[in-house]
Formats: sequence, structure tokens, C-alpha cells
Amino acid sequence: MSTPREGKLLYHLTHLDNMASILKIGLMPRNQLNGGFTDTADPGIISGRHDYSVDLSNYVPFHFFVKNPYDGAVCKAYGSENMVIIAIPRPRKNFDAGYYIIPNHPLSGAPDFLSYQDGFNAIRWDLLDNNNSNRQYSNPAVKQACLAECDVDHIIYPNEFSFVYVATEVAKRELLSLPNSEIIGNKVQVAPYMFP
Repeated sequence: MSTPREGKLLYHLTHLDNMASILKIGLMPRNQLNGGFTDTADPGIISGRHDYSVDLSNYVPFHFFVKNPYDGAVCKAYGSENMVIIAIPRPRKNFDAGYYIIPNHPLSGAPDFLSYQDGFNAIRWDLLDNNNSNRQYSNPAVKQACLAECDVDHIIYPNEFSFVYVATEVAKRELLSLPNSEIIGNKVQVAPYMFP
């Protein structure tokens, strides 16, 4: 199994209820949404994201590995069986248009908003690359580093998804019953090990 640094994908966690809209119009930055979605984010953190050096609600956030502290908090609150992980390919190293990186949790002080390549080089991979049993999220430095994110400034359409992970067969059936699900039909995988 590859480490987060060596990984080929970026991951976005969303509620299963949001997939009908995502399949219709794509995975959009928060500021382009017109309500009507199940919001799993902490309101205080969202407020801080608006006040960042750039309004992070104009971007779609992705993480570099699953079962990070954000995934853990959301799955605890909403249930893993109700969540979906959308995976997209990481950009090529020499192509970073529209992809930016914050190398720590955005609200951990004043982390930089960097181009993809510069941000990639600034991430504390030594902390991310420890396997789950060695990532001590009680250590603030580890937790902040593991919440590094890639922010994408445009809509990601369903045909661009590499995989769509769900935790149960029930969730897969529900997802594949939605209009437009044929776009992702062969990309949907039941993978309970991907969820906290």
C-alpha cells in the first residue's frame, strides 16, 4: 500500500444525500452552491475559511489520505454508512493550474496558500506517511499536518472521478439508483476500510 506522499489520488468526503446534486451538476465550491445540501462541516471552521487570505469557499477541498481527523469527526457525527468518498487523480507534477495546497490545517495559524508543487513540497510528509496506528492525532502538530489540503478552484464533473467509495452495499445500491449514476457506475466501490 502506498504512503500518502506516493498516492495518486485526492479525496473528498461528502454526505450520500448530496450525490444526486453532484451527479447532476458536479462537485462545486461551497460559494457556488445554492443551499439544499447536507452540510457536514463545522460552522465555526467554515467561518474561518471565509476569512482566510483567500476565501476558501471558492474552492473544493480534498485531502491526501482517508481516515484523517476530518473524516473521523464527520463519520462519527453522521455515520460512515451515510458518507461517500470521491477520489480524483492528483495533478501531474508540472501541471498545477487550478490546484493549490495549504500544507497544514487552514486554521492552524497562518499557513501558506501555495501552488500545487510548492505546497506539495511544504507538507510534513514524515507525519502523514506514518500508518494510522502511528498517527497520534492527540499531538496537535500531527493533527494539523494531517489536515493539509488541496483546494481546487473549479467544478469537478462526475466523469472526472476516479473512484467513488461507500461503506456498505446498501449505500452502493442507493447511489446507483440516482439519476445520472451510470456516469460513475463502474467506479463505485464498497470499501468499508476507507472509512473511520
